[in-house]
Amino acid sequence: MTIIACSRYEMLADTSLTDESADRRVGHVQKIYKCKDGSIAGAAGGSVAGLAFLKWAKAGRKGKFPEAAVAKDETFEGLVLTAKGEILAFGGPDPEIIMDDTFAIGSGAGYAQAALFVGATLQRAVEAAIHASPKCGGKITRIALDNA
Repeated sequence: MTIIACSRYEMLADTSLTDESADRRVGHVQKIYKCKDGSIAGAAGGSVAGLAFLKWAKAGRKGKFPEAAVAKDETFEGLVLTAKGEILAFGGPDPEIIMDDTFAIGSGAGYAQAALFVGATLQRAVEAAIHASPKCGGKITRIALDNA
């Protein structure tokens, strides 16, 4: 599974790829990307929905939201940090606009949010999630907004 966390100027993620049916780690993948419109996007949950969402987000969120792929995956979570620093959380085509200055998605989100609550940096919060959750792991990737 995944930990992806963001502030108003950067997004961080683990790289662990897991096979939920076999309950094991199978490799490492990139989970966050810089998008055509200057935003940053990440996805947690199943690969089919996540990759469809990331393709849509990387193209600047133009065209039709990949609703069919996302609807088939109850574990899907998408996250976009816009070029203006807005945090958008996707569970479907209409995002929640996050008012907090930090946010996290994925199986490690609870651990990261708790660490952020007690004053951890985003980096340390992702490290805490990787340490505490058996479904998070690998290296940490970081992408910052161009104006950060």
